[in-house]
Amino acid sequence: MKLMKFAWPCLLPKSCVDPAAKYHGHLLLAIIIAKFSIHRKIVLQVFHSLLKAHATEVRGIVRQALKILTPKIPERMDDNNNMLMHWTKKIIVEEGHSISQLVHILNLLVDHYKVYYPVRHQMIHYIITSADQLAFRGNAHLEHKQLAVDLTEIIIKWEIMRLQEQQKLPPGINPIEMSDIFERKSKLPLPNFRERIQPIEHHIERLFEASRINVQPDLPENRR
Repeated sequence: MKLMKFAWPCLLPKSCVDPAAKYHGHLLLAIIIAKFSIHRKIVLQVFHSLLKAHATEVRGIVRQALKILTPKIPERMDDNNNMLMHWTKKIIVEEGHSISQLVHILNLLVDHYKVYYPVRHQMIHYIITSADQLAFRGNAHLEHKQLAVDLTEIIIKWEIMRLQEQQKLPPGINPIEMSDIFERKSKLPLPNFRERIQPIEHHIERLFEASRINVQPDLPENRR
């Protein structure tokens, strides 16, 4: 395929110096992978490279490439999302000490929570740990606190999807409506639902508390 010749050098370490050109090449490869059947090694190489691309100057183009590529990974790998989960977990574990890298991976989870749904059980521990790490640091940024809240929300969305699969929730329910479900436990045909969801409720309360901005009004008595 001739288009591959233009994009292939961006995967070679010393062939592409300019970050913008490099990841525009990744974007082209992502489009090709989404449209055509490409060898698994190339798919993984592109995906892994995009997972590690957390520099601020290429954030937009990398996110665009991942938006195209991520939903296609399970289809191209034929392994029920296992490689998707493997590489995501690997980078969180090995490089999660870098906040920019961690934020990059967690934003991927938020953007593509439906793709990660089949492997959610392997990801929830890392999501909760990472949310704590982002939200409860002494110098946590507001953006990171918001991301922590988004991460907690996808756990709720996964639970909604699971219940809908079992036909225990009506289709089209909004995550905000979960608070009503908590109060109507007796009407929900799911034993111990309250006990199972309570830790998530508590975690949400902590995250929202941490994400509040304490702004003092500029009143005369505050200037003394």
